Amino acid sequence: MFANIMVSPKIEQLGDHDPVYNFVSGNTFKLPVEGSNFTFQCFVVIGDFKDIKNEDSFHIDFASADNKSKVISNMIGRDFGDLYGKTDSITIVAKFNNVSIPKYGKYVISFYVNDNLISEGYLSFVGDDDEHK
Repeated sequence: MFANIMVSPKIEQLGDHDPVYNFVSGNTFKLPVEGSNFTFQCFVVIGDFKDIKNEDSFHIDFASADNKSKVISNMIGRDFGDLYGKTDSITIVAKFNNVSIPKYGKYVISFYVNDNLISEGYLSFVGDDDEHK
């Protein structure tokens, strides 16, 4: 199993059946001040999904890259429902609302299945002015 993680402030689903998504991803975002709240969405494409079992669960963690064990925010999925054994890949869109970003710097989004790390994506937060870049 593998996963690709993309981050965007807004992800739109354009269709109901075989949905198409519209978004602009990035890995550096500007904040007015340290400690600002930031809302973003993670677009996670999971491949080689055919071996997943009904009892398998997933979670997505957001943490400082300096201290991955101290999770700032997360999204927990209990299980994959009736998708197991029926498809080779799936897409998950996870929304993180008003997450407090304590300081400028590098952060990590981690995707786990059954507490096993599958993939990570890194993003940075910088200030609006040149002083914090």
